[in-house]
Amino acid sequence: MTCPQLTPTNIGRELQVIEKLIRREDLTKELAEETLGALLDDFVSEQAAAFLVLLRAKGETSDEIAGLAQAMLAKALP
Repeated sequence: MTCPQLTPTNIGRELQVIEKLIRREDLTKELAEETLGALLDDFVSEQAAAFLVLLRAKGETSDEIAGLAQAMLAKALP
């Protein structure tokens, strides 16, 4: 899956993810992958910190970890 960059047009998506994590809701594998992929494409330390801290505070699920791993593998050099 190609992960979109965070831009003013899709920043609302990032905020939805942050709100889900604040409510301690689990993310789907796909949403975790998409979010980390976007953060890796357009790294902003505050966004990455918020996402990772909230995910950790909520407690990661196996689907979320799988999605994060997929995002990192997609960005890895061959």
